[in-house]
Amino acid sequence: MGGNALKLLKHVFLRRGFSDAVHDSSTLAWVFLGPPGVGKGTYSKRVAQALGFSHIAAGDLVRDEIKAKSSLGIKMQDVVKSGQLLSDDLILQVLRKRIRADALEGVHRFLLDGFPRTRHQAQALDAIADVQLAVNLDLREEVLVDKCLGRRICSKCGDNYNIADIHVAAKDGKSAIIMPPLNPPEKCLQYMERREDDTMETILRRLEVYKASAKPVEEFYQDKGLLLDFEIKGGIPETLPVLMEALKPYSNTLSEIKAETA
Repeated sequence: MGGNALKLLKHVFLRRGFSDAVHDSSTLAWVFLGPPGVGKGTYSKRVAQALGFSHIAAGDLVRDEIKAKSSLGIKMQDVVKSGQLLSDDLILQVLRKRIRADALEGVHRFLLDGFPRTRHQAQALDAIADVQLAVNLDLREEVLVDKCLGRRICSKCGDNYNIADIHVAAKDGKSAIIMPPLNPPEKCLQYMERREDDTMETILRRLEVYKASAKPVEEFYQDKGLLLDFEIKGGIPETLPVLMEALKPYSNTLSEIKAETA
């Protein structure tokens, strides 16, 4: 096991003191970080399903609010169309709403996808949940742009797909990247929609905005000993097993905590 993994595990075990006080209203979370188009939704959903987390995608919460045409949703739509990131207050409002709803159903273990995006959000999240791990996904920028342009969503079932067929040659010491498309099933074809903000101009602007806000978040979790960097180098079939293996030490620790507090 690498030094970074050992450091993370040491931090988790040192925090075990909280487990003596864990009760039904406790909220434990992992967060998935990374730029737009990196695959946070794709991988976080699969990890959440495998490990028994409730998956919360900040982007989906926002899109649902916008689709509902609520006063909050209208404010969010204006910001999204401009290519800027939503304010902390807006995101926290929809996040608290979802966590409260899940808590009423007895769900207290979450995997957050696309949140937090700012240091302030990360600090605010600490008041809502006990964050145990921050997985920081990364991917070369030229691939990120192609993936964002290829994103599609089924307006009927809400599932996400990607029609981009990526083949990037190895260069400058970097390995080749091959990512086949994640095509929708036939039943969803007629319902495919492209996100309004997935235009070249908006994507490039979002990436620049993300870079400016991401480093403080990464440093926040790095300083707490919770950051796990993970570079994506291939498609889902190649990447997911590697990611699950990297997460195994932390998922094992969660299982032990659950057993101790049952």
